[in-house]
Amino acid sequence: MKPKLFGLSGSVFHGAAKVEEASGNDIAIIGMSVKFPEADHYTDFWGNLEAGVDSIRSLPKSRQRDAIQMLQQLQLVKGPISFMKGAYLENIDQFDYKLFGMTPGEAVYMDPHQRLFLQTAWETIENAGYGGNKLKGSHTGIYVGFNGTTSHAYSDYVRRLAPEAWQTSLTGNMNAIIASRLAYLLDFRGPSFVIDTTCSSSLVAIHMACQGIRSGDCDMALAGGVRLDLLPIEPEIHIGIHSSDGRTKSFDDRSDGTGIGEGVASVLLKPLQQAKSDGDHIFAVIKGSAVNQDGKTVGITAPSNEAQEQVIVRAWKNASIDPETIQYIETHGTGTKLGDPIEIDGISRAFSKYTDKKQFCAIGSAKTHIGHLDSVAGIAGVVKAVLSLRYGKIPPLLHFESPNRSIPFIDSPVYINDQLADWPKGLTHPRRCGVSSFGLSGTNCHLVMEENVSSEAERPALDQGPYIINLSAKYEEGLIRLAERYKGWLNGSDIRLADLCFTANTGRGHYSHRLSVVFGNMDELLDKLNQGIQAIRHDLAIDTEGVYYGKHSVIDDTRTKQHLYERTRAEIRMLSETANQALHNEEVSLTERLNAAGSGYANGADVRWESLYASGSRRIPLPTYPFAKTRCWAEPPVSSRFERREGLFHKKSWTNIEAISPWREEQARTIMVVHVGHPLAMSLLHGLRNLSHRVIEVKLQGREDDYERIAATAIQWRPDQIIHAVSFGDEQGPELDAAMLEARMQQSVYSLFHLTRSLLHHQYRKETDVVLITSNAEWIKGQQADVRPENTAMAALGHVIRHEYPHLKCRCLDVDGNPASMRLLVSEIDQDGDAIEFYMTLFREGKRYIEQLIPIDNDSVSGASPPVRSGGVYIITGGLGGIGMAVAAYLASQQPVKLMLVSRSKFPEPDRWSNLGDEAEEGKWKPQLERIKHIQATGSSVTVYDADVADAVRMESVIRDIQTKHGAIHGVVHCAGLAGDGFLIRKSFEQFKEVLSPKVQGTLVLHRLTQTEPLDFFVLSSSVTSLLGTAGQGDYAAANAFQEGFSYWLRQYERNSAAIQWTTWAETGMAVNYGVQHSEGPFQSITTEEALFAFEEVLQMDIPAVIVGRRRTSFASSREAAPVLTSARSTGVLTASLSGNAANLYTEEERHVSALWQEVLGYDDFHVEDNFFEIGGDSLLLVRIHSLLQQPYKDKVSIVDLFTYPTISKLAAFLQETKGETNDRSQASNGKKRYLNMFEEIENGTITKEEVLKQSFWREEGKHEQN
Repeated sequence: MKPKLFGLSGSVFHGAAKVEEASGNDIAIIGMSVKFPEADHYTDFWGNLEAGVDSIRSLPKSRQRDAIQMLQQLQLVKGPISFMKGAYLENIDQFDYKLFGMTPGEAVYMDPHQRLFLQTAWETIENAGYGGNKLKGSHTGIYVGFNGTTSHAYSDYVRRLAPEAWQTSLTGNMNAIIASRLAYLLDFRGPSFVIDTTCSSSLVAIHMACQGIRSGDCDMALAGGVRLDLLPIEPEIHIGIHSSDGRTKSFDDRSDGTGIGEGVASVLLKPLQQAKSDGDHIFAVIKGSAVNQDGKTVGITAPSNEAQEQVIVRAWKNASIDPETIQYIETHGTGTKLGDPIEIDGISRAFSKYTDKKQFCAIGSAKTHIGHLDSVAGIAGVVKAVLSLRYGKIPPLLHFESPNRSIPFIDSPVYINDQLADWPKGLTHPRRCGVSSFGLSGTNCHLVMEENVSSEAERPALDQGPYIINLSAKYEEGLIRLAERYKGWLNGSDIRLADLCFTANTGRGHYSHRLSVVFGNMDELLDKLNQGIQAIRHDLAIDTEGVYYGKHSVIDDTRTKQHLYERTRAEIRMLSETANQALHNEEVSLTERLNAAGSGYANGADVRWESLYASGSRRIPLPTYPFAKTRCWAEPPVSSRFERREGLFHKKSWTNIEAISPWREEQARTIMVVHVGHPLAMSLLHGLRNLSHRVIEVKLQGREDDYERIAATAIQWRPDQIIHAVSFGDEQGPELDAAMLEARMQQSVYSLFHLTRSLLHHQYRKETDVVLITSNAEWIKGQQADVRPENTAMAALGHVIRHEYPHLKCRCLDVDGNPASMRLLVSEIDQDGDAIEFYMTLFREGKRYIEQLIPIDNDSVSGASPPVRSGGVYIITGGLGGIGMAVAAYLASQQPVKLMLVSRSKFPEPDRWSNLGDEAEEGKWKPQLERIKHIQATGSSVTVYDADVADAVRMESVIRDIQTKHGAIHGVVHCAGLAGDGFLIRKSFEQFKEVLSPKVQGTLVLHRLTQTEPLDFFVLSSSVTSLLGTAGQGDYAAANAFQEGFSYWLRQYERNSAAIQWTTWAETGMAVNYGVQHSEGPFQSITTEEALFAFEEVLQMDIPAVIVGRRRTSFASSREAAPVLTSARSTGVLTASLSGNAANLYTEEERHVSALWQEVLGYDDFHVEDNFFEIGGDSLLLVRIHSLLQQPYKDKVSIVDLFTYPTISKLAAFLQETKGETNDRSQASNGKKRYLNMFEEIENGTITKEEVLKQSFWREEGKHEQN
């Protein structure tokens, strides 16, 4: 006769003669949450288990991109990268940092294991009905199973990317902090452990959590695990346990190893009797568990059947159950030739001690569905078993065809459940099961569970309403998503409405966006939820009684309100007192009381909802908080202002800064204004004369000697400033033909060329501030007026002049013609050119903007497939050049296409391609012909046309021929261009125009001839030369800048245009052809492979002009760097948005501080009264702020100062005061310089002593008035 198990009390269980009473050691699972492959909720997971879904697949595309980036940064692979098949999670980069009170910077540098576990634990606690502050300060323990073997990958990646942030991000990457961070954030006071026993970690965590509750170390416990594989590269270093096809075939004869998987899960545990008393929802009951070690085996990772037998028997004894009542075991089931037979032998040996029954207990393994989740494998098995108990079904074991021939199933107490099977309730005992998890470390764990026997039928029915339910989130879209979750979850549900409201109102946190609904029945609730959703989504007023929506923001009593929804702390206290009094005002009906409380709640009141409910209320699982899906992933632009990922993509940006105050303390100056009589120019003249400057007016007459007159006038008057105001003009409009373009070029680029050449040829050497006034040369967000590409070109030419001829100190001021902008323009001109750091300044709608280079973020890339059609027709000008040929090969690699290559040079006819000679004329084309043949071999066709792209007649013939033979044209890539070389003084006008022609006239010709075609893209191959002002490149810079402006102009008329401003290509292109060195300059050269990757990315961006090239940081800090590369560095201005000033005017220091906070904290917007420490800053982050302030302020700012002035406004005021002494010295130096200039002019006879005295008197009067 087989022995029976003895319980802890010493009594004997005699078979299954009666239903066992609940033991005092029983632990209830009252909350549960998972994120498994293809399952974001346990109900999704159950659906997959029931349907037999196999979640093994390729690594998701978004994950591949991040993994490749990590591998490259860590320099772990050099060749092609291949990823293992596995059961992977999606969106592991997403995290709701605001909910957890973190800064974006802190979240980005935190290991994704920590982030995912935080969110899953939060859901588990809410799922149990204990969200918000319900458990704050409680003796709740945390037990997390986590295998840290591969967790250092993200830590190493962060250290490589942002060494300056490494010290402050340490806690976000320490394994031991995973549990402690949750305790810290939720103020749990129980034990906090991270358990690493490899594969058995999470089941051991549950075992230890149960032990902690039973021993009194904690009243409740959260237990779980998390596992990610950030770099699942193939081949991976492993120890022979991975299957050949990525799938786990547990107990099958074909099994050859386990598949990999990822997941995160947690459960909330509580003593069973206490859970019943507290009205908790009970998913299942843990009867007992045990842990042991393999000890000495044939190898340190080899399993032991004896140890597995012993741990199962000990768990049964701990649970005090009869083993014959176990109907299902969720096995470890790794699918290895060694492990599976040993596991079945251990189970058989354990059963054999108590029963002779054969094949009465089903076995299965979640690993056949979702792979081996390593440290999460144990809790994955627990969740599967809980769901099986709950739904009364046993899911199938996947991939089972024939039993492992080493396992004698016929003589075993277990059988394979390979189909979805009903699990009937026992007549004398609840459904009962076991869960095994055996670690590679040799640590084994087994758990015994049973279903909860519910007493729902004994509960009395409740009267109909009224009821009130309150939903809230930290952001508007989150509240909408939460309300929609409730709608979907409630539809068709038969839950008790009192339990619904009790759980929602008392078991969740209460945040700033709120919806309160008073209702009487389910139909009314669903209708009112829908009304609330529509009102919030469309910003509609709600006129239905019982539906209340509001948002609020709590501010200090001392702060001035900027928005209607802001509430001071005193107002919140008053609202709360009123709402709580109304809730208990028994002189009115319950409906009125609930409406009054709901209205107050929606406006920000803290309502004590617990007082509504009697002690018999029960918690039920409800929809949990809708986490914001914010990408929090470390990548190269996070810690640098000028880099994105690997710093490849950038764009120009315009940042609003404080306008310069009018200057009155210096002498009146001589200003020469060159113009053509445009009204804006006349307004400018009037403004300058009002400032008492001597204004010399030179109006162009359209004569050949115009610029000779200008030079003669300049030599006569020796002006302090020459203002080129010729290019003021009307808006561009949607039409632009060759004649219109020529006229506009004459007033812009050509005019500046002639002016400069004339001054140089007349040996004008006086140091002069040359101010170029343009209209709409650049585009800024919200701008209505058309971009003027000829002015974009002129601005680039002026930048080159500034470098070629330092005495002509060019700067460009671009204005929209708004009266307020014109006033700012006059003030800007009135400044000393030496004091202006930026080459280009924009004035739009009365605001002043400076130019910056910023990285393009990931969201700008759509991620869709490149818009290359099979059979598409594509024109490539400059098609036989290095870049043109590379683009042609790229297009052909995407789809079989029809390529039309246009080149100025005469290419051999197709009938000569097969026997091209070696003579010089034909032999030079052999490299191109080889590439064409390669393209043709891929299934694409190539046609070559000889034509000058700027020749409208010839190009019209080419386009007509293409249309006749091939139909519609689907894309244009304009690569044609001529290299510029030589200083302007040595160039004739014809040479200058020749370089401009392909990119200026040629671009217009292509546009006009294809504007009615269904183009998917119109790409202009430009150059970063347009940004840099490189000496000797005036014509080439202007030509490329024209293309940038032209692309913006086309975008305003919905043309799919993009100008790619390339850095030099290292292996082909003009730089290689002309021997340009790549070792210097602001951008590193790129390989052809990198350039084509960039080309593909740009096709997926909705950005008119993209700068492609990785910045050379050493150049950006040098004196030669272009202002667009250094402006943000020197001023601290980034793109952070500021609020708090009703006039929306902020000082340079306020913007500087906000930019530093943005870099360190990661937020995109700030209030000037935000307190650094209240929005997530700490002392370590303050050290970084202090370090960043050292360069502009040297040793004038201490750490103590940063503690003393913790808000943006206070710190900015302090910095302004600190900087004051330096500014005073600078102004004194400038004044002395101007006095010396006046004496020089007296000697030259260009000014009299009387005029000097008059100007000095005026200056003293101005000082007196200002003081």
